[in-house]
Amino acid sequence: MKKLILTLLAFSLISLTYSQQTATNFTCNDCNGTSHDLFTELDSGKVIVLCWVMPCGSCVNPSNIAYNLVTSYQSTNPGQVLFYMVDDYANTSCNALNNWGNLYGIPASSFSLRFSNSTINMLDYGSEGMPKTVIVAGPSHGVFYNMNNTNNPALMERAIDSALQTINQTGIGSNLSFPYRIYPNPAHDRFMISFHSNHSDYTSIKLINMMGITVKDVDVRYINGDNNLSISCDNIPRGTYFINMITKDGHISSKVTIQ
Repeated sequence: MKKLILTLLAFSLISLTYSQQTATNFTCNDCNGTSHDLFTELDSGKVIVLCWVMPCGSCVNPSNIAYNLVTSYQSTNPGQVLFYMVDDYANTSCNALNNWGNLYGIPASSFSLRFSNSTINMLDYGSEGMPKTVIVAGPSHGVFYNMNNTNNPALMERAIDSALQTINQTGIGSNLSFPYRIYPNPAHDRFMISFHSNHSDYTSIKLINMMGITVKDVDVRYINGDNNLSISCDNIPRGTYFINMITKDGHISSKVTIQ
């Protein structure tokens, strides 16, 4: 038990240390020829998981962990959390990189992109690794996670959640997020969603389980001004759920634990 605690503490310290750093900007094309400017994408509210691969056999499992985690966010934050698979030294063709990804369950998609461009340099984030995974996000272009050779799913999820919360608190991006509060959390029989709106309208609040299945979908009316919406937890099993709500002011996307 002592060894486990020390290991988890070490991982936490690694994550905390790198969360104080800032990303390095790049402007280059992905393997489809689409241009990307990192800071522009972060400023628009994106969370980007950079994963440098050789590609190699030892890269497969950690890369799959990163890709699968990004995929899990597509139901709650579609198109906001992105996976960038990057060739380590840009000496692998896009075709070879794409074939490797497809072979090992990391297909290309609208949220999973490939890059083979030396402008994206892993040494900007410390020492090299196979793979090396870095999570960047937010208006300050912060680094929320930096790991070599392996990936820790719990720490990665914590980093992405922290990045999304930073975006929510600052309200950056068009219709991505705005300041809100969810309480109590953990909840028992009900929880409240508190926020201020400059509009009045109808919308729905969705509770989505960790498998991406909507377990509750409530139609609500919110007003121009301060809102405190009460959501019942009746007949919802204990566990952690994503909250998804879109208004004219922004997009609430967070987690609530029901006990």
